[in-house]
Amino acid sequence: MFRFIKTTILGGVLFLIPGVLLIVIFQHAHRIITKVAGPIIASLPFERVFGIAVNDLLSIIVLLLICFLAGLIAMTPIASRTASVVERMFLSKVPVYDVAKIKLTTPLRFEGEGSLPTLLVRFDDQWQIGLEIERKDDKVVVYIPGAPDPWAGAVSIVTEDRVTLLPAGTQDTMITFKQLGKGTGKLLST
Repeated sequence: MFRFIKTTILGGVLFLIPGVLLIVIFQHAHRIITKVAGPIIASLPFERVFGIAVNDLLSIIVLLLICFLAGLIAMTPIASRTASVVERMFLSKVPVYDVAKIKLTTPLRFEGEGSLPTLLVRFDDQWQIGLEIERKDDKVVVYIPGAPDPWAGAVSIVTEDRVTLLPAGTQDTMITFKQLGKGTGKLLST
């Protein structure tokens, strides 16, 4: 029970950190843009456009422009190499960075290209639902998602005779784990 509570709280923190950081960054950017654009805004004959304060509207437009330009820069090969170096040299040494990066860059959308086969895996006297990661010779690497956070799971290596392929889609499997197993019968009979 303690492990469940600890894992759930940690998962909640990791889920909230990116959103909180974005809010803080946007608040600071809004203040800076409002100060810089103050003289321009003061010279305008109106204070509101479509019910929105001009300084807020201008801040939003400038922030979107900055994000767009940053996205364009991020697509260049030199920016990609620089980001890889910074990540390898510094960020990967921060304990929660790898987990946060995976959560941010890999949403729980597995259907279509890159979908992982859903398996029923036998461990001695119990069965668990998992996702096939890869096969090598007669071994199968299986990811067993956690519940209610499918990202908090375990990786197991089992022989092929211990797995049964299920017709369920990966997205349905992940939703079942988020719902603490509710809908498992549907996964088994799909």
